[in-house]
Amino acid sequence: MDREEIVSKMKELREMFELKYIKEEMEEKKDTFKKVGNVKYLGNIEIDEQIIPIYLVLEQEFKNDGTPVFESYNCYTEDGNFIGRLVDQYDMIAIKEQYSEIDGLYDQVNSLDKNGILDLNKIEKAELEEIAKALGIDENDIKAMSSMELAQKIEEKQDAKIKPEEEKEDDEQEEEKQLNKEETKKITDGKQEIKLGTKVDEYKTLGQALDLNESEYSKVVIVYSDKLKQIQDESEPINNTTYSFVAIKKDGTAQIINDRLRVDPRSGNNSFKDALKIDADKTARKDDKTKTRFQIIGKNGQNEGKADKDIETLSVENGQYGEVKAYYGKGRTIDGNMNIETQLETSNVKPTSIEMRQLQADRKGIYNNDKMAEEGNKHFDNGEEKVSMYSVDGDENTIILSDYVEHNKEAIIAQMMANETIANSQFGEKDIEDKLTRSTEDDKEKPYTQKEIEEKIKDIEQELADDAANFPERNRK
Repeated sequence: MDREEIVSKMKELREMFELKYIKEEMEEKKDTFKKVGNVKYLGNIEIDEQIIPIYLVLEQEFKNDGTPVFESYNCYTEDGNFIGRLVDQYDMIAIKEQYSEIDGLYDQVNSLDKNGILDLNKIEKAELEEIAKALGIDENDIKAMSSMELAQKIEEKQDAKIKPEEEKEDDEQEEEKQLNKEETKKITDGKQEIKLGTKVDEYKTLGQALDLNESEYSKVVIVYSDKLKQIQDESEPINNTTYSFVAIKKDGTAQIINDRLRVDPRSGNNSFKDALKIDADKTARKDDKTKTRFQIIGKNGQNEGKADKDIETLSVENGQYGEVKAYYGKGRTIDGNMNIETQLETSNVKPTSIEMRQLQADRKGIYNNDKMAEEGNKHFDNGEEKVSMYSVDGDENTIILSDYVEHNKEAIIAQMMANETIANSQFGEKDIEDKLTRSTEDDKEKPYTQKEIEEKIKDIEQELADDAANFPERNRK
């Protein structure tokens, strides 16, 4: 495998374990949670004449309040098969008992570079720093930038590089929908790319959704339909839309895939229909800004005519700063009036979370879109423009602590002011509000049940009461 393939496997391994942890949390209702701290590629070993890459995974466990419980470095193959554990104090890898009888395996494993030939955290940090350097942004500021701000900067940089001759019309028409490298560059240069291995839900990749062979194709690119028309044969399906999708082969040529996508008849081009969209930053909104939406009908149109609840879609919109954003949807609400879509990872948007993609899980049932729309509308109809994705996940029991505090601040403050210790101290409503803000500002992603939220509020009240006990004299204006 080359470097890019190994890095891709490292990311897949991280996702595999994070998905496993999430399932364990859901099934076991633990008071702790696990995460992958890092993945390293150590090198290859040989078993029965097979070359097997070995990866070191940093597995961490925390209490729900973020307190570390333990961490361990474990060695795995790319399919998640456990090989052994790194015993750091002895600088050795203790291999699994069932492998101990394989002649020479212990020596092979322990001759690997335990510091890692490739380090996923360092690679992703370097990628961000490289982007920052190319855009002239201070490296210390790169992490503070939102995906939207970063995408805007990249789009501006790419647009500035487009040569005048590449903008000229090319009247030359090709008879085949197969595009050579020169034609491919003409329509794709500087545009958003989505790797075919990008997950659209818990398990399925974009390549599987589009029925494109990932051994032949590497990615799809969002292009302007007008540019595509300049080189597309008139006999091929033509999209009268702002954007189109083109599949890129590993040899650098491209394939027009208009035959696998059909413009959505209800909301396809410059739609004014509302859609519920969950963005990569784990926030949700409702808007009508979709520029292009396609139904995925697959190879030879085998998925055409699906019921609303089963329709898969790809859509494109322009963000606040004109950046191109791509979304995947699975089904509409039962009345057919609203699409539910999650943002896709692209060349300009950081990887999306497993929790976000789980919103598209088949196991949630055919009515989940309706539940999501119903829950979201309670917020949007109340004037909120952007909410946590857990406020639209269709489950009333998943609540973000900071959101709950923001929406119930007056009642919580009144509750705490009724505490005799707090009431008789010098603390006032502003002090309570400041305490609530400090206690929730770092807790904006993990969802809680209503009971857990109430316990959290009681804990904050008790902390405030303990502080108030040190200031017993009431001295408020």
